[in-house]
Amino acid sequence: MPYIARNTLAIISLVLGLFIGQVYVLNGLYNTCLTYSVLWLIEKYAEMFSKVSDNLFVFAFTIFGLMYWIALTLNQHPEFVVSMF
Repeated sequence: MPYIARNTLAIISLVLGLFIGQVYVLNGLYNTCLTYSVLWLIEKYAEMFSKVSDNLFVFAFTIFGLMYWIALTLNQHPEFVVSMF
């Protein structure tokens, strides 16, 4: 399966999971799809950044900044993590 087709399938499945989780109030499905969507976006950011620049420090700083923001958000909203289990 080509690269574009795999990414399109990933986007469709993640959006469909988010939609179904929101409509049918399946918080675990919604939060899990949201988590994997963020991970997919981080992966695509890493792919695009590696093609544009070789500056590893800027990439590491932005990823660590994002991780710090995610940690603060999860600390303020622990129900997000609890609803996944």
